Amino acid sequence: MKKLLGLTMSALLVSSVAMAQDAKPETPDDMPPPHMGDEFNPGGRKHFSEADKTKFEEKMKERKAEIAKRLNLTPEQQEKAEALQEKNKEAMKPIMAEMKALREKADALREESKKEFEALLTDEQKETLKTMHKERMEQKKTCSRKKMKFNKHHERNRAQSVPQDKAD
Repeated sequence: MKKLLGLTMSALLVSSVAMAQDAKPETPDDMPPPHMGDEFNPGGRKHFSEADKTKFEEKMKERKAEIAKRLNLTPEQQEKAEALQEKNKEAMKPIMAEMKALREKADALREESKKEFEALLTDEQKETLKTMHKERMEQKKTCSRKKMKFNKHHERNRAQSVPQDKAD
């Protein structure tokens, strides 16, 4: 009986995690989309518009300019850094394609496992599982909002702080 209960709880946990991973995270408008460009994401992320992509690219240009300014890079250094970035981008293409294939394989396995587990459950247990999933999604949203507020607060404080000279 203990083994059955332990097995059921383990399967329930695995299923909950699998279902939580299926949900698409909410992305605020000011947050740049990860993995931009067709070379890194051939299928494309459906929840990012072209405007989001353009905004992300603009932010990346601003960040590069800020880095160049803060490091006081020469035009020659900036040119070499750009070439290095392009070279590494090309080297990443096959790795990203392999990761995508593995992710799809893992997603399929996760989905199959979820269906097999749900087949073991009664209708009442399935409803309880749905409730648990909804609770987990709400908890995840709350945690994500808190984390975003925390990060924005610290980012604002970092931007406002002025480096102090140690010598008085």
